Amino acid sequence: MKDVPEIRRSDALWHMHPVVFLDALNQQSKNEIIFPLTVKPENDPGKKWSYRNWRDVNRGNAAAYGRSRDRRRLHAGRDLYTNEYESVVAICDGKILRTSPFYNGTNEVSVLHTTKDERKFIVRYGELDPSSIVVRPGDDVKQGQHLGNTGRLINDNGQPTVILDQTVVFMLHFELYTGQVAYNLSVALTNQNNPPFLRRDDLSDPIDILAEGYVSTFLKNREQNGRVEINELHTSESGKEFIKAWESLRLASYNDSEGFCTIGYGHLIDKKRCENIVLPIEFQSGIDREKAISLFEDDLIAIEGGVKRSVTVELYQYEFDALVSLLFNCGEFFLSIGKAPNLLNLLNSKEYERAAYELLDITNEGDSGLIKRRKAENNMFLNNVYDATH
Repeated sequence: MKDVPEIRRSDALWHMHPVVFLDALNQQSKNEIIFPLTVKPENDPGKKWSYRNWRDVNRGNAAAYGRSRDRRRLHAGRDLYTNEYESVVAICDGKILRTSPFYNGTNEVSVLHTTKDERKFIVRYGELDPSSIVVRPGDDVKQGQHLGNTGRLINDNGQPTVILDQTVVFMLHFELYTGQVAYNLSVALTNQNNPPFLRRDDLSDPIDILAEGYVSTFLKNREQNGRVEINELHTSESGKEFIKAWESLRLASYNDSEGFCTIGYGHLIDKKRCENIVLPIEFQSGIDREKAISLFEDDLIAIEGGVKRSVTVELYQYEFDALVSLLFNCGEFFLSIGKAPNLLNLLNSKEYERAAYELLDITNEGDSGLIKRRKAENNMFLNNVYDATH
């Protein structure tokens, strides 16, 4: 529980009984269930919308299961609030039963899930962005597979309907069905003639499943794998593939976004445009993939040194990889010459989560590509997610 953010006095009380998380901690270490988001919800305790705490079991806010809606029905799931278009993933292996329009301009994906310990149930992943859904009925899905992105509710005029603190809320609406009625959709999940939830009879509060997934995704791995001395760390293979995906492979010299002559996986030839220099002989006819990888590995050694010169605290592997990616993009000496003082000060004070959010400000005044990359590095640093999709 030490990794769960403290609740400020101004926050709504965290009503979820601690036994739920204790039970989840006692689950086998195989991570049978993971969380449906790769980042912590923004209505987690300590987050910006904690007053809409998704864990509340006393129906105290609109995100909670069983909350009264429109005086005619009760809320049939739990709403996980996010920033724009966060990835939604399968909590365990399963088969897609349905994808369809859901509510106020959003779509849903219904999945029959089966865990390795032989639990079986249906999850409705609701209020997804329609254009983001990448699965179809009949598809088999694996745990962690991307289903779509969180969406926003809109009215008939296309205006968002859930706005908190002047910010449009994106969310995942998560419903659970035990299968006691059926393990298929021969009986529809929504039943307008079945109060108080207007759902079929095997609807269940998904809090236990979500709690188990939360522990597996955000807490258990950190309990089992402690941070290590930074000098013992080297970029992981996942970290290397992440950086390569962002840099892309170019076998002929080119001018990067700064106008610097570059080749391979972002290997800097000169801080001038290619047409304004005499290319070294080894680059004049381009390079092959093997040479590009060799240059990349040499560059990584220097970049890792840049991280290790500036960071004095222990790190998880994925935290180190995120910082290596940052410096690979911004330069070996980016931290040592004071380009990100808040990031470095927070990190060396062991305020890891606050330091991670400083990454989001390193965007060269809002460059769209850098915004996406920093967001992905932030996700890696906080959640051990290596997602280079862009």
